Amino acid sequence: MTTSDVESNRFLELLTEQDRAQLQPYVQTITVAGSQLLHAGGEEYDYVILPYSGAIGLKAPYPPDNLIDTVVVGREGVVGALSAIATTPSPYAAHTLLPARIARIPKLAFRNMLDSSPQMREVVARFECGLLTKVQQSVCCAAAHSVEARLCRWLLEIQDRSQGDRLAFTQDLIAQSLGVRRTTITLVAGKLQQSGVIRWQRGQVQIANRSFLEQHVCSCYAAMNNHSWMFECAPHQRLEQRLNGPEQQFSQSVNVRPREPGGLRLRP
Repeated sequence: MTTSDVESNRFLELLTEQDRAQLQPYVQTITVAGSQLLHAGGEEYDYVILPYSGAIGLKAPYPPDNLIDTVVVGREGVVGALSAIATTPSPYAAHTLLPARIARIPKLAFRNMLDSSPQMREVVARFECGLLTKVQQSVCCAAAHSVEARLCRWLLEIQDRSQGDRLAFTQDLIAQSLGVRRTTITLVAGKLQQSGVIRWQRGQVQIANRSFLEQHVCSCYAAMNNHSWMFECAPHQRLEQRLNGPEQQFSQSVNVRPREPGGLRLRP
């Protein structure tokens, strides 16, 4: 775990130097391709996962055999911490939505660290509160907003965590992630392509006009950014960072591209 790795994950960055040093012997760093299963729902996590790059979708089961994204986690987050603490199966599956470089920490070592470090327990509690709040926001989004607005949010969230404008995934993956029919995604994505917002070719989409997505995204995009800022910053950091605003701080944590002057215009 190098200095660059620490700076690449918000959870590690918030730990004390002593806690990071104690975790160091247990950290395994691996690279995972896109669309790979990291954890099957209904089982205990074997590892706590800290993304250095890429995007991981936490998916809830939807009968009979479908999985729907509830939240996207990138280098600003941690996956599997609550399951490691509670020693109970997690109902959520974890898949890579983009190729990812991740750190894995065996759950027992992670749990033992929590027992000995109040500071680490506080950081985990904040991250888990933030994750739960974003899952709740996702439920509201699915119930209240159009597929068009939700697709804009999903594309922005994935691009925020990518290394460029070209994203490798299929319409089937998007349809599954949003819990809608593939034909619906084909129709909505076709309109975006006709408008020059995206370019879709053989399982790869290029974001050609991010500003359009920002102007037509639902309000949940900004709300989820705010949740990340509120829960993933230490209390003393919030006061200092409030001068810059939560969206800017979240953008720095996941390498979001700078927005056009005037900020993000949202539609309900």
